[in-house]
Parts: sequence; C-alpha cells; structure tokens
Amino acid sequence: MSLHTHLRETTDVHHQALHVHPALAPLISKHVTFDQYLGALQVFEIFYLAMEPQLTQNSNYESAPVLHWLQADREQHGYTISTPSDSLAFPQLKDAHHQLAYLYVKQGSMLGGSVISKQLRKHLQLTPGINQHFFHGYGSETGNAWKTYLATLEIEGQKLTSEEWDDMANTANACFITLHQLCDMHMTNRLSHTPQAACS
Repeated sequence: MSLHTHLRETTDVHHQALHVHPALAPLISKHVTFDQYLGALQVFEIFYLAMEPQLTQNSNYESAPVLHWLQADREQHGYTISTPSDSLAFPQLKDAHHQLAYLYVKQGSMLGGSVISKQLRKHLQLTPGINQHFFHGYGSETGNAWKTYLATLEIEGQKLTSEEWDDMANTANACFITLHQLCDMHMTNRLSHTPQAACS
C-alpha cells in the first residue's frame, strides 16, 4: 500500500464529513449566496493563519500560497477575521512528517477548490484570478501541483516507519477535525464576518 492510499483511507470519514458540512456544502450549489462564500473564506483564513507559520518556518516542501490568495479575497470583498476561542486547539506540526501530513490536507483541498471555483463563477459571477483567488488556487496548474505533492509524499514515505505513517494520518485527521470545528463555530455565529462591499 502506498502512503497516499494509507492517508486517503484512514482520513476518509473526517474528510467526507467536512465536504457535507453546511458551512461548505452550499459552495457547489446553484443556490449559494455571497454571504456563504465569505463565511467559507473566513473559516479557511483562520485555519491557515494558525497553520502556515508552522510550515514556512520548518519546511522546504512546495506549498500553495494560501494566505496570499485569502488576503487578496479579503481586500477585494471587505470582511473581518475573528479570533477563535482559546478552547480550539490547532494541530501542531513538530516534525517533517507532520508537515507533510498537513500538506496532504492543504494541497489536496486545491482539487476541491477548482470545482468550487467553477461553481462560484457560474452562480455568483466571481471571476477566477480577478475577484476570486483562494478557491481558484493554482488554476490550470492545480492537477500538476497535486502530482508534485504526491511524488514528494511517496519519496518521503519510503523513509518513514509504519508508526510514522499512522502519526501522519492522525495529523491529517486533526486538520480535518479542526476545520470542521471552525465550520461549526461559524454556523453558530461564534465566528462572524462583516462584509463591507458587494461582489465586485
């Protein structure tokens, strides 16, 4: 079994639960609202603001510039970022294999983002690369970026023990669970955004 297959199978339950969460599921619906779009951006920005510094300080792995894209969206549309409760514990990326597991979640999300991006263009008239950045991500290079990550994953995976494979799965699951918790907080108004401009 490859490390990719191991991660996919051991994280599937938490991964799929996030896909159907009411804070994110509307993004691929024809009934999606601009407010739902902004709420999803806020959830992801809060998550990545906590996670990205752990990666950029300790890793040489290729990584999507998600905070750059999210900042571009926030400047475009005007909304604020709330600070989540101290009771929410973000995953800690203490070692290289933890960082690689985080990238499984992050780089993989770009694939789903490309699907969302097309729906946002169709239903909210948000143009990729113009007034829609985060979900557009790598654009036409999304598939190639994922293949690059998978190649790195398999090379690094050969150097790791079975216990480290399981540790990676635990880290990836912790990322999915934390995102789910942030979505829960958003839906119960414990996270809020303040739009200052209509879709432009």
